[in-house]
Amino acid sequence: MKIYGSITGRKHVILGFHRICSNGLPVNSFDTCPTIELKLFREILIYVKQHYNILPLSEFYKIRDLDKPLAAITFDDGWRDNYDLAFPVLQGLKVPATIFVTTGKIGTDEPFWQQMLGKTFKEFMGMGKSREQENFKKLLGIEEKVVLTQDFLEKTTHQWKSLSSADLKEKVDLLRNYCKDFRGTRCFLNIEEIQEMLRFGIEFGTHSINHLILSKEPDAIVETELSGSKKTLEKVVGKLVDMLAYPDGGLNDRVVEIARDLGYKVGCTTKAGYACKRDDPMRLPRLGYPLEFTSR
Repeated sequence: MKIYGSITGRKHVILGFHRICSNGLPVNSFDTCPTIELKLFREILIYVKQHYNILPLSEFYKIRDLDKPLAAITFDDGWRDNYDLAFPVLQGLKVPATIFVTTGKIGTDEPFWQQMLGKTFKEFMGMGKSREQENFKKLLGIEEKVVLTQDFLEKTTHQWKSLSSADLKEKVDLLRNYCKDFRGTRCFLNIEEIQEMLRFGIEFGTHSINHLILSKEPDAIVETELSGSKKTLEKVVGKLVDMLAYPDGGLNDRVVEIARDLGYKVGCTTKAGYACKRDDPMRLPRLGYPLEFTSR
């Protein structure tokens, strides 16, 4: 295994993760959220620890001018498996990390619309004609003759991401009728888990309230998403929160300016790359699993 090229150049890196799954369990084909097996996650951390000085992100962004290569570990969304599976590994290896929490999802059992859409796609794939399938295709706005495939799921996911928050909400409200069996199984970190991880030294930042793609939203909604998530998380952790990760990497000059005005000092993107001293702390690049920083 190696980290995205060579470490001989003493390049600093922020690694970005999302979900962790138990060893041997297949990743659900309908879940478009990047997921890594626990065993591989541990191997990556061991490798990084051997070659990098791993720092909390709050320290990493301040001292990137050192010669020794530095690394920071981050997670987006705030999934429950970050506590159940990743946290014991972080504890055992004494590795700090930062988790960016979607505050509207804290302690809830409903995943993001992407998981709901994918699950419904999977259920209808290969099925014969039915009234439910016909209604589902109407929701998607596609012809009845269209065959539901994994490729079409990815295309539809991309199309839905381009919708305004109001149009997307209308579709998601209808989609919930197909996803009732998600209920009862908590998907995201709750307050007690966040506070326990905080005592160990895990840092927390925001990932907005509702995981909206901020670059597509008007200023008022951007401000609400970033200020509301900041206030909520500060109540949970009992201290100032000044780090965020932009949902789906959706940022532009306007979004960054609003975030700065609200008191954010660090912003993580989905732009792939190493981190260096000249980087704007509000536009930090990351290397995200699986394609950008590992090979086997």
